Amino acid sequence: MIREYCFILLVLMGFSACGEQANNQKSLPTTTVALQNGDDGVLRLANPAATLEASGQLFASEPPSVKTTNSETANTATDGTMNEAMEIEVAASISKYLKDKSTLLSSVNTNYESEAYKKLKKFYSARGSRAVWTNFKRIDAYIGALRRATRHGLNPEHYALSDVVSAAGAARGAALSSSKRGKLDVLLSNSFMNYGSDLLHGRFRPAKEWEVVWRKRDLVQLLSGITKGNDPVSAVNSICPKKDAYWSLTKKIQQYQAAAKKGGWELFTYEIGPGDSGSQVGALARRLAAMGDLPANYANTSSASFDGTVTNGLKKFQRRHGLPATGTADQRTRNALNVSFESRIQEIKLAMNRYRWTPDYPGKKYVWVNIPEYKTYVIENDKAIADIISVVGEVNNKTPVMMNKKFLNVILSPSWNLPYSIAQEELEFIRKDPAVLIVTDVDVLLDGKKVSPTSINWHTVDLKRVRLKQRPKKRNAMGQAKFMFQNNHSIFLHDTPNKVDFDSDMRAQSHGCIRVSEPALFAAKLLKGKSGWSMGRIQKAMDSGKEQFIKPPTSIKVHINYLTTWVDKNGELQHREDIYGHDIQQLQRL
Repeated sequence: MIREYCFILLVLMGFSACGEQANNQKSLPTTTVALQNGDDGVLRLANPAATLEASGQLFASEPPSVKTTNSETANTATDGTMNEAMEIEVAASISKYLKDKSTLLSSVNTNYESEAYKKLKKFYSARGSRAVWTNFKRIDAYIGALRRATRHGLNPEHYALSDVVSAAGAARGAALSSSKRGKLDVLLSNSFMNYGSDLLHGRFRPAKEWEVVWRKRDLVQLLSGITKGNDPVSAVNSICPKKDAYWSLTKKIQQYQAAAKKGGWELFTYEIGPGDSGSQVGALARRLAAMGDLPANYANTSSASFDGTVTNGLKKFQRRHGLPATGTADQRTRNALNVSFESRIQEIKLAMNRYRWTPDYPGKKYVWVNIPEYKTYVIENDKAIADIISVVGEVNNKTPVMMNKKFLNVILSPSWNLPYSIAQEELEFIRKDPAVLIVTDVDVLLDGKKVSPTSINWHTVDLKRVRLKQRPKKRNAMGQAKFMFQNNHSIFLHDTPNKVDFDSDMRAQSHGCIRVSEPALFAAKLLKGKSGWSMGRIQKAMDSGKEQFIKPPTSIKVHINYLTTWVDKNGELQHREDIYGHDIQQLQRL
């Protein structure tokens, strides 16, 4: 204690720690020094920062002769930066907390076997358990980003927000405990890794039938960047999906969260339309205003007339929900209106989660199919150059979700090899009249040899020996064009002789493949830049009855997604029915 007291006097007199007179020979002003006894009996400066400033001395670290402890220390600047001695103490504390799992978190359950936690331990081990979060400004910035997790459809408490805020409050002050600072550091890093993991890969992994893309970010590298002064908010944002549609959802969810918080939304129990008036029309106007389908001045109306403005607002709502734009609140429209804001928020959260399973860079040119929308798009340089009505798989033959599949070729006047599964389904009809295969231009190959369909006993034959191939014709099930891409499900896009289904607003009608309503346009956009393949030549080849394979001039990827909620190119929030029940299953895991 006497040695430390002498050192303090030497500092204030202008001498160095080794007893030599300092180079600066100017006389120093008299300084009053306040001292205090620590719990361990060591005499310390009561306010070291103020004392050093008054004496004109600015030390980056504490002299090695000054004793520090694991209890109350004063070895940090007001911005949270630590000197060397404090860093050592905090590192020991961090090491303790990483080993003692039971004391790390109280409000959340950390998966200590998770990849994120294993990486966190390895990260700290590689840096000798030195602290990451050494600046209160960056700590506050991360806490702010964590509070805004709701904008990304995530719960901040899943990432220990309350624990972090409490620990950050305890870690501030003139006298700082290395134990508190160590716990705060591990809490922040663990929170960052778990939050980053969910922003990157979603709250859960989909069923194995979903062939999704696992986006890549090096979370450890981002965490390491924070130690070098990088902005935590920028680090968090860099983990999120890059697609504009995702960021548009972060705005829409805030709008719906505000509407849900306001509450008091009425249910619509009977049909209303143009010419009606009263409280139900007022309730409709308020609901449409909250969703952006009517101007904001309708938000507080109690009673209204179903005039042209309200009619147009309802039509906009109907179009956003894939309903016939009648301008009347019929049963289907009322069903959509009566879905609560809380339920819509869950749908938005699910959509954001699914965007985390899609590639950040789907390609310069790619095909995008959204199953619940019944639409196929060709996207080039981030703009849709084709928007084609489509038919997808029926409920019992679901079109699978697939990402990042290589497009192979356009086939004009295609033949069709019936898949084994479809041959089994049609077997009953073949048994009744094998000649139906002749009428429908289907060749029968038994063990690789062409035979007459009437020569086979269809009741006893092993179908695995039989191959059915439909010749190129207008009535071919593939129509006049087929579009192949790599996948393990025998799924492709194609034309169809049955055009009736395209007129329906419920278009889950196929065996799993995707039918396109405008095959010639689709082919032209895929072959854009291919010399000699004009729309006229494409149509002629489709009518020729001669099968032709054409590769596109550039690389094209195919992405088949399942989004019941998304933001369109006009900034409008779209909703569609959960035709396969995927939402119901996944919302339970969200």
